[in-house]
Amino acid sequence: MKRLLLLIPLCLSACIPAKPPIVQLNVTQIAVTQVNRIVITQIAVTAFTQIVATPQPSQTPWIITATPLPPTPTPQFSPTPTLSPMPTTPPTDIPSPLYDIHSPGFYLVNIDIAPGVWRSTVSGDGCYWAITTAKGDIINNHFGMAGGTINIPSTAFQVELGPECGDWIFLSTQ
Repeated sequence: MKRLLLLIPLCLSACIPAKPPIVQLNVTQIAVTQVNRIVITQIAVTAFTQIVATPQPSQTPWIITATPLPPTPTPQFSPTPTLSPMPTTPPTDIPSPLYDIHSPGFYLVNIDIAPGVWRSTVSGDGCYWAITTAKGDIINNHFGMAGGTINIPSTAFQVELGPECGDWIFLSTQ
């Protein structure tokens, strides 16, 4: 490993710190020329290495010792692994209790029963159903033959399905 000793004249003043910083240089080329009895040293620097600067009393140059770094190794090609595609399963419909068969009772729309078209499973007389608002106002109702359909709007609040209507099966959305 080559060591290089540089003498750089400096004047110590208030702008130069009392303790010089540790700097690192990688010297790749040095050219020394002389112009009118002045020696000019040009140093080509590509990277940094350790430099130790020792301040001397004013009017004397600083002594800087530079140690070149070893050459940086050339990066090697490493192939990127390719991932094999994973088989995917198609999404399945998750059964929702909103679409299950509903027996007679009171159901909150979009919470207990889905809006849409429903059909009664029995036939006979005395089937009553009602669709109401949150205030209890009737949006639509029916009293009569069972076995028909009911269209529950998504804006409804509650559905009453009477006992004479039997069970209700979901047919479709609106």
